[in-house]
Amino acid sequence: MPILSIALAGMRRRFLSTLFTLFSTAAILIAGTILGYWSYWIHGDQANLKAHRSVAVFVSPKHANEADSLLPKILAMTGVESATIVEAEEFMEYLGEYFPDLQGSIDEVGTEILPTMIQVGFDKSLSLVARENTVRGITSVKGAIRVDDGAKQVSGAIASLNWLSVGAGIMGACLWLVLVVVSFTHFQGVQFKELQEIKLLRGFGASESWILLPWIVEACVYATFASMIGVLVLWFGRGELAVLFNQFFETLGYERFVINSEAALWAGVVMFLAGLMAHIIGGFAALLRGKFA
Repeated sequence: MPILSIALAGMRRRFLSTLFTLFSTAAILIAGTILGYWSYWIHGDQANLKAHRSVAVFVSPKHANEADSLLPKILAMTGVESATIVEAEEFMEYLGEYFPDLQGSIDEVGTEILPTMIQVGFDKSLSLVARENTVRGITSVKGAIRVDDGAKQVSGAIASLNWLSVGAGIMGACLWLVLVVVSFTHFQGVQFKELQEIKLLRGFGASESWILLPWIVEACVYATFASMIGVLVLWFGRGELAVLFNQFFETLGYERFVINSEAALWAGVVMFLAGLMAHIIGGFAALLRGKFA
């Protein structure tokens, strides 16, 4: 308890510096967490990309009248979450919007030549091995003339999107380094202001750990309150953040981005650990520099 009292007393004496460090920590951790959400949604859970967990089954025109009876068989397969028939009119509307020339060519000969398409979606938790087995089972369905695996079709796009994820991760790491520098500057200032007290403690034989311990307690305080502020900001601003992200994600065919209570809780844990480590490292670096300066 004396260590805690010493740390809190020092923070009260440096009230403005304490507030600046606290809110700087919270702002950096919030920005880093937003980048972490971005990185995770793009690459951390690739099942968020709808095409990655879907297949398109094309049934030959002569078996088109059997398409409805195929749905229960497909839905009964392992890991299949949904199976819906894409009507010819819906498909033609899609062509009209994106490929009008092709739509005109099909209109000339009639939609009867089009195969019936069944859009199949897999459960997010389906393993790769089970997925491959299910795709083979779908391929063997009577009347299926072609099965387009969405995961294979978007493999090249995923490789490119992964760079966005890596970039966000690097930016998050850089922000954490900025927090270490902020902490180093703060504790260096503390050391300068309390130089006489530190020299006196050393004169009485106090080890470096005894000088560092109040700073570690201070680091815990910063990490705790900054993570609490961060979670509150993310929770109450989750709607605006989701709208901002989904302008990008939904355009590329991702699931809607959401921050639920579990995601907010994990964000709080990560922010606390990141803030604590940054301040401990910053304080230790400031102590070393003061010792050898």
